[in-house]
Amino acid sequence: MNTWFSYNLGNTALTFDGFNSNQSFNGSFNISNSLYIAQQFKLNSFDLSFGWTYKAGLPFSSLINLDPNNGLEIERYNNSNLPAYHRFDASAT
Repeated sequence: MNTWFSYNLGNTALTFDGFNSNQSFNGSFNISNSLYIAQQFKLNSFDLSFGWTYKAGLPFSSLINLDPNNGLEIERYNNSNLPAYHRFDASAT
């Protein structure tokens, strides 16, 4: 039997001269927390694997106005986050 465990704690803040009034904002792939747990074992002639992944939601920019003539108006860059994401995977061979 094999077991894997992985946890990541991170924060990505970007700042560019002349963009966003030189204010920092979250990077598009800023995942503050992620967890991965997996297990693999043999049962008779089968190899079984199970894995569970959890990730905090990715950042996105909240839309204030959508005008076909003037385009998109956003509140701030990447000021909100999508809901947290989790997934369970299983396989047998």
